[in-house]
Amino acid sequence: MTDTSDKALLALADRLDAPEYWLSGSDAGHEGENSAPVEAAAALRAIVAERQAGAQVKPLVWHNYDAWTYWAESTSGTYHIEERNGGWNVSLRFADRIHVIAELDPEMREETFEAAQADHEARIRAALKGPNDDQ
Repeated sequence: MTDTSDKALLALADRLDAPEYWLSGSDAGHEGENSAPVEAAAALRAIVAERQAGAQVKPLVWHNYDAWTYWAESTSGTYHIEERNGGWNVSLRFADRIHVIAELDPEMREETFEAAQADHEARIRAALKGPNDDQ
């Protein structure tokens, strides 16, 4: 059975974009250009984008205690961003556990929110069943 997951389609698109797929002839790069693989790669990426557009993960809604402490509720727990010892700590807290997601430099405050959102989306997507999943 052919793997048609988003990950497999994107990997195939990356391979099709490689020069050895769209250049032919003994002197690759000078003659015999073929745009069909490049067009196929674009079509595969469009399929994946269309699939993913159907279901989007809602962004986290951030609240703050002060300028150094933020939190956002999610179905996986509560995300916390806190300034600690001159840097930023991003964590997910659930039940009695704390999962550290990232520890970032002081100048990377905005990236802490991006790290939390990326973790949130990865957890949600991991729980979804795609049209090509066997189980």
